[in-house]
Amino acid sequence: MKNLFFVPFAFAENKMTGANIREDALNVYLKNLCVSLISAKKSNPNIDVALVSNINIPTEQEKLLLENDILIFIEPFDSFVFDDKYLWCLAFYKLCALEKMVAKYDYDNYIYTDADVFVQKSIDKVFLELKDNILLYDINHGLFVRDYEIIIDEFKRFGIDSYITHYGGEFFGASRENAMLFVRQCKLVFEEMLEKNFSTTKGDEFITSIAASKMRNTIKNAGAYIYRFWTGDFYLVSTCFKYNEIAILHLPSEKKNGMLKLYDYFIKHHEFPNKEKVHKICHLNHQPIKNKIKSKIKKLLQK
Repeated sequence: MKNLFFVPFAFAENKMTGANIREDALNVYLKNLCVSLISAKKSNPNIDVALVSNINIPTEQEKLLLENDILIFIEPFDSFVFDDKYLWCLAFYKLCALEKMVAKYDYDNYIYTDADVFVQKSIDKVFLELKDNILLYDINHGLFVRDYEIIIDEFKRFGIDSYITHYGGEFFGASRENAMLFVRQCKLVFEEMLEKNFSTTKGDEFITSIAASKMRNTIKNAGAYIYRFWTGDFYLVSTCFKYNEIAILHLPSEKKNGMLKLYDYFIKHHEFPNKEKVHKICHLNHQPIKNKIKSKIKKLLQK
């Protein structure tokens, strides 16, 4: 069984990135993806782990990746392309990269994640699920959550008058056959968006959530294997980093903090710290005092 774990990463100075890191963006993302990919390889030495990007990687990170048996595929961003000023337009490279990898490289199963994840244990059993299921991460937003209200409104304006599940863009897993079917559904949504000149504020998640609704009998929640931890002044975590332990920590608030510390630690020690230290570095078991203060100030200002 040939399995591939990859991180898609697109960069272009002129393209709108949405709510991502702006300052020193390229350097931050390169260090993040190194942590993601190397942690995946260290935890899963028997699978192929790859970076898929539309740019040539700077020498420092390229050398580090190759030294740690990470494959690098350079693939053009020529599918799922929106205008340069389109919010989150770079995020759609995930779907472009998936289309390329499935069409060109003969693996049995494919998993991709965002750049800001840490793989803390083997994902061998995740690949077993892909025999029957496409795995996507249900971010568990209901109508009490403003972000879900926004995407539901966008679905309705697009012509979908139902409360479909909003899946996050940080994880996708499927067999080759199912991945091909999923890409086909995504392409249909993309083409309809172009026809209608329709804009979304939710990037690739808009397309993948609609595609998943068309294939709902094949879709299973990946939440048993990955969790999105918010560790800034908005602090929303689960103890699943330790109890009923998940394999993949998604750490969007740690792009410029914990993930960079893990990068520096690996450069110095040629290995990552133990799990307990990773959890501490990435604030999974405590909220920093400064963020608690920020959160309280925000609440006071909202009154």
